[in-house]
Amino acid sequence: MYKDGQPILFHSEKVKELLALLVDRQGGYITTKEGAALLWPDEEMNDSLQARYRKVSMRLSETLSENGIEYIVDISTRKRRIVPENFDCDLYKYLNDPGKDKSKFPDTY
Repeated sequence: MYKDGQPILFHSEKVKELLALLVDRQGGYITTKEGAALLWPDEEMNDSLQARYRKVSMRLSETLSENGIEYIVDISTRKRRIVPENFDCDLYKYLNDPGKDKSKFPDTY
């Protein structure tokens, strides 16, 4: 992710993973439980895991605020989403380009 041509530095890999997950959902909400399960798929859901997810979410919000782009994520009670119309995303351009051959790219990763 770049702002004014400069890369944004993230606090951890999980913070970047959360941002990627939000971008992948293209504006759809992700709940705390869903996000925790997706970021740590091999761990049992419990209060500790949900707290870890909330910490990652807080760090993402802090990073975006530090860079003056907090408006790209909408945070509601126990859920968040990316706001696609608030930023320029090359993935969205690619997915919406009817001239691109997307057969080499599966829907999952």
